[in-house]
Parts: sequence; structure tokens; C-alpha cells
Amino acid sequence: MDIRSASSLRAKRDVKQSTTDIQTISVEAVVSACRKYLQDNSTEYSGKTGEERKSLMQNLITKYVSDTNPYVVGFIGDGGVIQVNDLINRITQDIMDYGILSSAMSDEKVFEIQINGKEIKVEKGGRIVDYTDDNGRVVSFSSPSEQEIIFKRLLGDVRLTPKDVLANARTIEGYRVAGVHSSGIALDTMCPSNNGYGYMVIRKFKKQKLSIQDIVKFGTLSDGMGIFLSTMLEGGCTYVTVGPTSSGKTTLNQAILTTLPDDLRALLIQNPSEIDLAHRDSTGRVLNNVIHLEARNIENPTANDPTMENFMNQALRLSPTYIVFGELRSDTEFARAMTAALAGHAFNCTYHAEDSLGAFTRYINAYRASTGSDWRTAIMNLTGAVNFIIVQRIMKDGTRKVLQITEVVGVDPDNQDVPLLNDLYVFETADTVYDEFGRIVEITGKHKRVGKLSQRTVEKFKLNGVKKEKYEFLLNDVGSNELETYTGDFTV
Repeated sequence: MDIRSASSLRAKRDVKQSTTDIQTISVEAVVSACRKYLQDNSTEYSGKTGEERKSLMQNLITKYVSDTNPYVVGFIGDGGVIQVNDLINRITQDIMDYGILSSAMSDEKVFEIQINGKEIKVEKGGRIVDYTDDNGRVVSFSSPSEQEIIFKRLLGDVRLTPKDVLANARTIEGYRVAGVHSSGIALDTMCPSNNGYGYMVIRKFKKQKLSIQDIVKFGTLSDGMGIFLSTMLEGGCTYVTVGPTSSGKTTLNQAILTTLPDDLRALLIQNPSEIDLAHRDSTGRVLNNVIHLEARNIENPTANDPTMENFMNQALRLSPTYIVFGELRSDTEFARAMTAALAGHAFNCTYHAEDSLGAFTRYINAYRASTGSDWRTAIMNLTGAVNFIIVQRIMKDGTRKVLQITEVVGVDPDNQDVPLLNDLYVFETADTVYDEFGRIVEITGKHKRVGKLSQRTVEKFKLNGVKKEKYEFLLNDVGSNELETYTGDFTV
């Protein structure tokens, strides 16, 4: 139903009925109810892009008004007739109009929006850049009140006030939003006009999935690395992905995990749900064997509440072949993931660490804190369970790079308390380019293969039926003239 057809909607009351006899609701209440309706029916527009998504959401708003026939204060005409078009336009504006952010919200090439006070940055093509209009002019907020209106539309029913300084929410498109109220921001004494603005990050988890080839073309990793990472999954390997916040771990994992064979039963447990592994046909039917679970933070949860820990306890009963745990945060979550691994299930998880050794140490410490295991037992379990560590970070020039792909070989034969780690690939920086103001414009460098696969991994690949030609290049010694390329021209 479009707006034109909805305009025929009339109050089913006596035309002479006084509006004072009508039970009315506020604009805020109907907007809130309509927003929930959109979220409940998000399958109608999820996976759509740009104008198509906007049109479908508009139709849902129109249908909501038609079905509910709400009497909204300020939108009731003479005789109790609902001013339908005006009401639909107002609801649409309050839910879908993001003002100066509208272009970035609808741009399929923008993966993250960073609001730093009045200034706005976007991640586009693997780089963090100033947000500009069609003419190349930098766009920023003109006033705190303009920003506040847009923040309210992004957050929906979640409050961001001097009392509620921090906020986490989802937009109706499913994007994750994290905000800080202006009262929690340090005052800028050098430029008072910058005060009164809040901070916000909008993570646009794209329904249009990036492939591992796409990630290569961004320069995040090389062709050889991309080929290996897809082969790694085929070989039934467990890997962890680490790096700082916003380093691109989720985007990389999405690309890697989409190479999982359709006949494997994949179980995803995430908080929030960021990775979608469903392969659908033109009718929307899911072709592969995949389960998506979304955990929630619940105060004083029972054993049956949808928390991360409860889902992890239930995981092995759901007959998974491969498990994706999302980001691990608590010591208990690290231990639960290890339990799955020791039961013979390959898995992936993410968490924060600076390098491969730091990643290993953090897991060990979290596992020991939860289980009380001694160091040697913990290191034996971890080296037996985890096959590879991927380290990624955002560089000072705004690009994202995989810094290390490290193989976990086992324990050091000369020291049983130390893991034996084998770097396969590293990123070597060459130079830093600055602009006239001393700001970093580009960090040059290249990825380099520095090691070859251990026999342990070779045997695992053989056991899982991986053809030798897929990993044979990693069995050779590193040549001095060996160069990594970034074409994305390979199949998985």
C-alpha cells in the first residue's frame, strides 16, 4: 500500500464526533510503535540496498498506519478524520531521515560512520576519510541541536542524555550504534564552539557480503594469504582473529567464513549478531546448513536465558561441525570455547590482542582464570586446539592490514612452558608519507611470506581431503624474489 491509497483511510467514527471523545496517542508513541513494527518485519527489507530498501520501509510505515488507524495528537482533522499523508510523512521523517548523514547511511560503500563532536569521518574502501558532499566539500554538524535530532533517530527508544551518558542500540536497518552524550565529553577550551556535541560510531554490517577476493583488492592481505585462509577452513582448522577495536576483524572473518563448504553445519553465537553465513536462492530459501544465535546481556540471567554463556553451554547439543563464537570477552567464554575445541569441534573467535604471542598469552590467562588449570596443562590444551592466529589492525593512514598469519605448531620442545609459533606471513612497513601539515597520508609497505607450513598442518589438510595443489606453494622455502600480489584474481 502506498501513501496515495492510504489517504483514503478515514476514522470509523461519526463525522460529527468531537475529537475530545477520541482516545489519542502522542507522535512519540506512534513513532516508537512503528519503529518496533519495522524491526519485527525487517526481513522485508534486509538484504536490500539503497532506494529499494527505502521504498520497502516506506511501504511498511504506510501499512502500519493503515492497519492500526492511530489517532495521533496534531494529526486529527475535522470530524475525527486522520490526516494520513501528514502522519505518514512525519513518522517517515522521524524514523528514516538522518539529515546530513543520509548519504552515508545509504551509501553501500561506507562501512562505518564516526562522529567526533561536530566532525564526521567515514570508512570507505578500507580507509577512514573525511565525510564530504557530492562537490567534495567536508560535511559537519552545524549545531548541537541538529546533531541531537539525528542521534535520537538513530537510537530510537534508547536514551542518550546527561543522565544516560552512554548508549548502545541498533538502527532499524540493523546497524550497530554506540554513542556518548556531550556531557561526557571533555570541554574544548581552545575552541568553545566545538562544545555541546556528542560522539557516535555507526557500524554498518553489510548484508552484501564481501568476499576474500574483495578484501585482497583493498590491500588488507595478499593473494597468497587469501588463498591460504580459504584453504585453512577447508582443512578443518581452528583459528582466532585478534586486533584492536575497529581493526576490521569482523569484516575479514565474514569474508573467510563465507568459504565454508555448504555441507558443513555451521553454528554462530554472537553478541551482537554481525556475521551472516546464510547462502540463499532467489526465493530467500537458505541453501546451506547454518544456525545463527544472538546472545544478549541480561542482568541476573537464568540457565535458560539467551546469554553468551548459556548458548555456549548448549552449542555441542546442536550438532555443529564448525562453530563461530563471535567476540570472546569473559574468562568463562574463553573456557567454553576451549571445551568445544577439546571435544573435536573446529571454531573461530575474535578478541583484542596486539600480536600472535599476545593473543596466545591472553587466551591462556583467561582459560586458567576460569578453570584453575596450571600453566602447562593450559598451554598443552591451547596448542592442541588452535591452529592459526590472524592479527589485524587499522594503520595510522586509515587502512586495515593483516599484520601476521601465525601457525600454532605445538609447544617448544626445549621449554614445555612456551608455545611454538610459526609466522607464515607478516606485513613489513617501508615508509610513511606526510602532508604539508605533518599528518600521515600513507604508510607504505608490503606483505611477505616468511615461513612454510608445518607437517602438523599438512597432516590435518590430508585428513580433511584438501588437494595438495591448494597449499603446495606453502611447502616450499621462501625465495628471495618471491613477491605478493593484490589482484583478487583467484577462486576458492
